[in-house]
Amino acid sequence: MSEIESANTSLLDKELMRTLAESTDGFARELEKNLANFYASQPSSIRQQLQWRFVGADDLYLQVETLVKAGDIDGSNIIYWRDIESSILAIRRIYINRSIALLESSLILLNRGDLLSSAVVTRSFFELALWMLHHSATFKNSIDALPPASDLKGRLVGASELQMLIVKLIWGTRLKDRTKKHSQLEQLKLIKELDKIKKRDPTNYIEPMYEYLSELCHPNVLGNFLFVEVTALKNSDSADLTIVNSQVGVEATAVIEKVCSCISWSTKAIMNAEVQFEEAIALIHDRFPLNSRIIQ
Repeated sequence: MSEIESANTSLLDKELMRTLAESTDGFARELEKNLANFYASQPSSIRQQLQWRFVGADDLYLQVETLVKAGDIDGSNIIYWRDIESSILAIRRIYINRSIALLESSLILLNRGDLLSSAVVTRSFFELALWMLHHSATFKNSIDALPPASDLKGRLVGASELQMLIVKLIWGTRLKDRTKKHSQLEQLKLIKELDKIKKRDPTNYIEPMYEYLSELCHPNVLGNFLFVEVTALKNSDSADLTIVNSQVGVEATAVIEKVCSCISWSTKAIMNAEVQFEEAIALIHDRFPLNSRIIQ
């Protein structure tokens, strides 16, 4: 059991909680509630390993082709869509495990007063939440766009774009030494994907938050002034600056509120993504009788 979970998501420092209680940011104020909801939403099976058999493209197409040649179109669809289902389940588990690791690291750093490191980890958590929300919607909407099950019987139904997306979400990389050998593994560009997501953000939360966290991740003024206390001089535009060793400078309260707001928002986004993953799986079963036959 994780450190955060074993504390029933109440590991948040008392001083930190007082800061959040006075915040005007609704997501920041709801952090503890959203953390509790996030952990409560995770099934007990999350503690167990997930066994996943990856079927290579050549092997999959050979199985499908064999059934097609035998005149078993519906059987070939079952083989094909079982593979897509298992891949979606694998992606979902990898991402939720990754999200828990990032979330808990960010909270532990916050409670230690290491705001800068927490902000860096939180940006990664935010990116993952957006990634999950966007691509779970892609799976759901793509499968939902298929004709009803009655129209698919006896028709070979593929989804090459979904298969390519699956490959990128699991094995995608920006490392040139890998993409030179396998161009299909070149990962989607995060910034381009964020641009798509931002267009569906009527509250205009995503872009300003991402810019704020990015500012903290780089050696710019926000992060600098976590270590600087300022005393303004009367009748002057000068000031006395004290460079301190702990992160209690003039930007500290604002950074706490922003980071906690982002963590809170991201937990809700991931829970929504989980729902969309579940809906995508349900839609596959609605279109294809995956459990009706045993096909090796």
